[in-house]
Amino acid sequence: MFIFLGGSGVFCSHCGSKLENEAKFCHQCGQKVLTNGDVFEEIKQETTHLAEGNIPSEPAGDEQALRWFVGEKKENYYLKKWAKGDRSWNWAAFFLSYFWLGYRKIYKPILWVMGAYILLDLVIALLGIDSTKLNNAIGIAMGMSFGFWGNHLYRRHAEKVIKNVKGSYSDMESVKNEVRLRGGTSWLGVLKSIGIIAGYTALSILIFTYVPAINKAAEPANTVQTSVEKTNSKGDIEKDVKDLLQRNVQALEDENLDEYMSMIVDGTDQYDQTKEMLGTLFDHYDLDYSIRDIEFLSVTPTEVKVRVTQTTTLVEGEGFRDNQSVMVHTLKRQDGKWKIFNSVAEDIHYLDDEGAPDTTANTDTGTTTDTTAAPENETTPSVGLTAEDIVQQVCISCHGGNLEGGIGPALTNIGSKYSQDEIKEIILNGRGNMPGNLVSEDEAGMIAEWLTH
Repeated sequence: MFIFLGGSGVFCSHCGSKLENEAKFCHQCGQKVLTNGDVFEEIKQETTHLAEGNIPSEPAGDEQALRWFVGEKKENYYLKKWAKGDRSWNWAAFFLSYFWLGYRKIYKPILWVMGAYILLDLVIALLGIDSTKLNNAIGIAMGMSFGFWGNHLYRRHAEKVIKNVKGSYSDMESVKNEVRLRGGTSWLGVLKSIGIIAGYTALSILIFTYVPAINKAAEPANTVQTSVEKTNSKGDIEKDVKDLLQRNVQALEDENLDEYMSMIVDGTDQYDQTKEMLGTLFDHYDLDYSIRDIEFLSVTPTEVKVRVTQTTTLVEGEGFRDNQSVMVHTLKRQDGKWKIFNSVAEDIHYLDDEGAPDTTANTDTGTTTDTTAAPENETTPSVGLTAEDIVQQVCISCHGGNLEGGIGPALTNIGSKYSQDEIKEIILNGRGNMPGNLVSEDEAGMIAEWLTH
């Protein structure tokens, strides 16, 4: 402080109290007492300081702050772009779009665009629109928009950050450091943009998976049901099954193994057994097939049971006896087509030379598959025969004269694969293309015991 002179003494310029002569400090407020000479000396020093160019620091200018924000590497590039006005082209923003925004730490536009995409996906899902072309158009449009407006968007973002920093810090050094910290580039920002896009993608998948289209949901339930019923009507199913059975017989006539197996449900043990048996059958015999008396026992959209009378006669080959069999086929859908799941031989009639029934074997086992070959010697044996005699009459035409294998598998080591009871069950019930009930239960037991010893 300094003193001023009054009419009757010296007074303090700070509090106005009267000072004693030669006082160094005001006894009332404690401020230092400056003489007029001291004041003139301070003014002189300040004037000299200003004359030497030591002007007090002022807040940073806009251009300098923008340079700090962009960073030294690209500051001249962006300042030149910004000098051209609001619209100047940016190739990085065009090609990289959201990743460029993340690299330059501009996150809000990414969130806004992804939010708009989610709303658009909801509309597309609800309306059931094919969005392929729309998505391509939007992608190109967004790239073009970022290319044209990216530089302007970047400058507005920089100016907003700089303004906030200047409002929070008063000294230039702090402003400089904070602007550089909030500006510049960031690979972490690129990862953040990838994370935002990944989140949008997940939401988009959920939308298109679980949001039903209005135009589909609005269809009456009975309309959908009627369409299904029309496709699976009983008349259509029976027509398809009859056509399948005729093609199945024709494939046997033509000895077309691949065509025949295409009409059999695959993925089951019977499939491989049937394929192996038919390959052997085609090698040994030339047979003629015909079917009649097709009777549908049950018809549903997923399963059909049908009874068919099949006549099989020998054209060329030896050791086969003509027969007429009553088969019950079970069909199921596989890959959208009707296929034979399994076949049960209910009855087999062997024919004499005039074509009349000779003997009957009831084979209603419920487990066997297609029976096409009934060898000549498979007749019910007479009482009193040994197990070997029965085998010679019933088994060798399929399994070979020494049971080494023929149409059917070899039986020489069958005892090492199955137990006596298992062999007896196979003889009685049949397996694969072997019909059951060709012999009595006692005779089946005799054969099983003989084969295992």
